[in-house]
Amino acid sequence: MKVLNEIANSIHPMIELTSDIPSNHTDGKLPVLDLKVKLGLKNQIDFEFYEKKTKNSRVILASSALPWRQKETILVNEAVRRLRNTTPQLGSETQNFHLNVFMVKLKNSGYSANFRAKIIRKAKAIYSKQLENDREGTKPLYRSRKQILEDRIKKKHSKISWWKTGKQNFNTVLFVPPTPGGILAKKMRERQAQLSKNSKLKIKVVEQGG
Repeated sequence: MKVLNEIANSIHPMIELTSDIPSNHTDGKLPVLDLKVKLGLKNQIDFEFYEKKTKNSRVILASSALPWRQKETILVNEAVRRLRNTTPQLGSETQNFHLNVFMVKLKNSGYSANFRAKIIRKAKAIYSKQLENDREGTKPLYRSRKQILEDRIKKKHSKISWWKTGKQNFNTVLFVPPTPGGILAKKMRERQAQLSKNSKLKIKVVEQGG
């Protein structure tokens, strides 16, 4: 590795690369982006969630101006990322360790115990569904490069404007400024419901981020 590093640094004086190997770390796991990887006993790759110690000890603050639904969605996805980035072979103990660290971040950010419990429940339900789909063969938990490319092409050709999905087919979308409790968006939706009785035009009202 030292020789390879010297060769890489000799390409151009402006380029200076660093190298890393598992033996440099006490747990024998090599950090790669948001993962720590290690070669297992049966030559399988074990991995778990990783973030640097210098990472912020807080997430999106509970007092931020973002709508609560948006904060909930973001935080649930973050919890799911920690579950997906830890191989099931390491067991629930390792996964729960990373979730507990994440819950401390939520507490530091001002979220209540009930809200934190809600995030955990939703994240575990989503992850359990993903595991079930993987077992049944309907959708793999981890896609290959080929599958990712095929899914992107398929999604591109079948893409539909997001406001035209769901139970109602909207004609357009209207963004409104954020207000405490989303009161402006609620009043706009109520008014739109009244107007739509005498019009075929359907407008999706969406509250902007703070």
